[in-house]
Amino acid sequence: MNLSRQDADLFFRLIGALHLFINRKLKMYPKIKTIDDYDDSDKEDRVAVRDALYQDIKLIDAFIEENPENFSKSELSIVSGWKHFVRGDFYIERFLKTQTILIGGDDVYGVLGFYQSFAEMIHSSNLPLSVGAVLLPFKGKIICAAGQGRIF
Repeated sequence: MNLSRQDADLFFRLIGALHLFINRKLKMYPKIKTIDDYDDSDKEDRVAVRDALYQDIKLIDAFIEENPENFSKSELSIVSGWKHFVRGDFYIERFLKTQTILIGGDDVYGVLGFYQSFAEMIHSSNLPLSVGAVLLPFKGKIICAAGQGRIF
């Protein structure tokens, strides 16, 4: 299962604004001034911005305080929830109708994809499949940043 198109669009709008803010705040890549610049930048640059976030989660608080995109309180609440991310190595264990099961250590997570479910991207004959991923809370669900082609 995957998020609705509306929710997936919202997620990418929020995460893109957060990454752009981090890039500006830390003065990492001065040539990146817009979301389009960020999306068109080198993968290594996007990874560095993403890693800066997960190394200093207080950047989320700074983003919320400054609110450079004038997001609503509910949108900022979603971003605030990302402070509870889980990053690590997981096994995609199985696909259910409502979610994909990921196992990391002793923890089991039911996660959703974005525009496509994991079952649409990965054939079940490849399971279990080891992935490095970031799990983020999103509107009462867990989303997974593995195999999506975007850096977050």
